[in-house]
Parts: sequence; structure tokens; C-alpha cells
Amino acid sequence: MLYCLFLTIIGHNLYTKMKRTLIFLGIFLCLEILDANPKLDSISNILENKTLSIEERAEILVLYGELLNDTDPSLALDINKKAIDISRKSGNDIFLTNSLRGLGISYINIGLYEQGIDQTINSLNLAQKIDYYDGIIKAYNNIGVVYMYLNQYDDAEKNYKNLKRFLKEGDVDNWRNYYMNLGVVYWKKENFKKALEAYNEALEISLDKGDMRECAIIYHNLGTLYLDKNEFKKSLDYYDRALALNKKLKNEVQIPSILISIGKAHYNSGNFCVAEEYILKGIEIASEKKMLRVEEIGYKSLYKLYKETENSEKALSALEKHSILKDSLITRENTFKISQLKSNYASIQRSHENEVLKKEAELQESVIQNQAIIIIATLSCLVILIIASIILMRFNRLRKQANLELTKSNRQILQQKEQLDEQSNKLIKAYQEISLMNINLEKEVLMRTEKVKSQNKTILKYSFMNAHKIRGPLARVIGLVNLMNDKNENKDYDIIIPMLVKEVKDLEIVVKSIRNLLEKEELKEVG
Repeated sequence: MLYCLFLTIIGHNLYTKMKRTLIFLGIFLCLEILDANPKLDSISNILENKTLSIEERAEILVLYGELLNDTDPSLALDINKKAIDISRKSGNDIFLTNSLRGLGISYINIGLYEQGIDQTINSLNLAQKIDYYDGIIKAYNNIGVVYMYLNQYDDAEKNYKNLKRFLKEGDVDNWRNYYMNLGVVYWKKENFKKALEAYNEALEISLDKGDMRECAIIYHNLGTLYLDKNEFKKSLDYYDRALALNKKLKNEVQIPSILISIGKAHYNSGNFCVAEEYILKGIEIASEKKMLRVEEIGYKSLYKLYKETENSEKALSALEKHSILKDSLITRENTFKISQLKSNYASIQRSHENEVLKKEAELQESVIQNQAIIIIATLSCLVILIIASIILMRFNRLRKQANLELTKSNRQILQQKEQLDEQSNKLIKAYQEISLMNINLEKEVLMRTEKVKSQNKTILKYSFMNAHKIRGPLARVIGLVNLMNDKNENKDYDIIIPMLVKEVKDLEIVVKSIRNLLEKEELKEVG
């Protein structure tokens, strides 16, 4: 157990480790070495050490309550109540969530299931409010366990389906708990195949992690599963494994339940003497630890055993003790409810007083803070004004420079505008001249076109005259000349020459007409 405590504190700094280690050693010297039964007052005195902060004391109480839930549920009940009070004072909602759940487990372990589930639901509500993942998962697990204790297996299965929605993929611890508890639900609903699958999933995770405490619980559950299937050899094998591991771990809370389960296995297999021995041993340890629910189950099993062996006297005695314990559980539930109400009322009163003192302190602190805020605000305003003045001066200087540069730029722009206007006027004049030239050019083109057309007509007339009027006389002249040049002596010159003269005159008349035609065209051009 000291080893477990050491593991819980290794995550803190060295100074804190030393302080908490000494405190835990002091507690367990009382518990284990001196074999004493320390009261709440003595533990409170240890935890009220001024070297520890209120949060450190709250954390120690929460851890201590969790450990006692496995060893001494009655003492754990008081420790967890104290843990709730100091966690509220510390203002640490995570510690408060864990301590509420720890108190719920304490109630469950001693058989007060109604109180147990109420405290666990309170823990769940707070965990969801502050989005505390580990608190949500563990609360769901504990609520499911209570439903199973109350034989409400449909509610338990529904609860675990809700739990599955919150589980993260890599969270092997809580997945292991999920499969283990789901296995119990399926077992109670007589779905042995699914129960076995769920248990094996949980066992595989626990073996991988080397978590022997959880392995012991799963072995116990597997033993019970095979017991219901009347496979007594397998059942006893798993029970023996669970018992050996719990003895090695000194987990005394689980031992009486396992001993009674072993007794049931021997009873069902017909070994009545061995069964009686184990059940009586389980009842003895449960009685020492004030585990009323386990003790009540043990006497119920013992009654069945004595009834089967026809030992009427012992059977009657076991039945009476079973009835007394059952009535005691019911009566004790009512007693604890009243006690809880008183405790809650006292806690409310203390909380109210603390709240009043806290508000007064907060009021004084707020006055001081307000004064400091006013001074800081005044200084801040002065600093801001100085900075603003410097910025404004620099801004004005920059603005003047910008205005000068702007004026200079405006002048340059005006000069450029004048130059552009002048160039624009020149371009307009040039455009007008070009337009006029284009008009004149078009007129000249038209005139030349008409001239060319007229010349073409003249050329056509000339060509016609050349082809018809000149060519005829000229051909006849040539013919007559050829006759004159003929070597034939019988030439009639008197006839040829007059004809030649006539043709030459005709040719001259045609040439004159052509010349007159050309002169008319020249006059047209001149005109």
C-alpha cells in the first residue's frame, strides 16, 4: 500500500513529494505498524499542517479516501466527507468531483446504494459542468455498478451505452472498466457469450498494462460466469487466481466476496464441508471490516448450505442473522439519510459563514484594487496625453511638409497642363490642315479621274480612226507604191499617180481630223 501511495505523488515537485510522503508515512505508521484505528480528528491534525496549502490537504484527503475504499469502507466514509468539505474550501472543482465520487463508492461498499448513487450523480453533474473527462467516465462506471447491485440491468446497460459516447480511443483504463462492467451486465442478463467476450477484452487490456488489481476483479467475475454455467472446475480456477492476486496486493475488500464465491462453487459441486469453511471465513472478514452487504450475502449462502445438508438448527441461525443484517441495512439507510441531512445542513451553514467572510475580504480587496486602478488609470491618461501631443506635433510637421510638396506638385501640374494645351492646339490645327488637304486631294482625284476617262474616250476614238480611217487609205497607198516599184514594164503611171495622190489626200484629211480631235482634248485640259 505504501508503494501505491508513492506512485500517486511522483508527479509533483521534489519539495511537495517529501512533504506528502512524510504525511502518508505518518498515517500508515498508525494504520499498519501500530495496528491502530486512527480517528478523523487525528488525521485532521496531521493534515492541518501549516506547511501544506489547502489544495494540497484536499488532494491528500481525496487520495487517502480512494485507498481506504479498498481497505476500510467505514473509515473511508468519514475521510471522503472530510475531503468534500476541504475541497469546497479550496475551490478546486476537480478535487470536489473526486471526493463526491469517493463518498458514493464508500456508501456502495457498505451497502447503502441509494446514498451511493445520489453522491455519484452529484459527482457526474459537477464533472460535466466543468468538462472533467476522467470524472465523467468514472461516475458513469460507478452508477452502472449501483444499478447492477440493485438488479436494474437494463438501466445499467443503458448507462454504459451512454458512457461509450464519452470514451476516448486511447483511454485503455476506462475502456477496460467499460468492458468489465458490460460483461457483468450481460452475465446478469444471461447472455454468457457476450459476457465472456467483454470480460476477455477487459482482461487483455489489464494484462497488457500489468494491472493485477483489475485482473483479480476480472478473474472473480469470470469465475462467477462459469459458476452459473455449472462449469465448477473453471469457476474454481478463476476464483483461486483472483484470491491469490488480492492476497498479494493486500486488497482486503475483495477477499471476503471471493471466499464466499469459492464456497458457493464448492456447494454447487457437492463439497459441502469445504463450502462451509470458505463461506464462514468470508463472513468473518466481512464482519471485521463492517461490510454488511457482503456479510448478509454470506449468511444467505450459509442458510442454503445448511438447509441442503438438513442442519435445521444452523440453517435457522444463519437465516436469522441474514434477516437481521438485511433489516439493519434498510434501517441504516434511513439513519444515514438523517445523518447526511444534518451533515449537509452543517456544511451549508459553514459554507454560508465562509461565503460572508469571503465576500467581506473580496470587498476590501476590491476597494484596494479600485484605488490602484484609479491611480493606474490617471497615470495611463497622462502618458496617453503626452504621447498624443507628441504624435499631433509630429503630424502637424508632416502635414506642413506634405502641403509644401503638394503646392510644388500643383505648380508642376499647371505647367504641364499649359504645355499639353499648347500641344493640343497644334494638333487641332494640324488636323484641320490635314482634313483640308484630304478634301482637296479628293477633288483632285475626282478631276484626274474624269480627265483619265476623257483621255480614254479620245484614245478609243483615235484607235478607231487609226484602225478604220487611216488603215484603209494607207493600205491603198502602199499597194499603189508597190505597183510603181514593180519591174514590169507595162506600168500605167497615168492611172496610178492620180490614184496615189487621191489616197494621200484622203490620208491627210484623216490625219487632220485626228489632230483636231487631239487639240480639242488639250483645250479641255487647259480650260
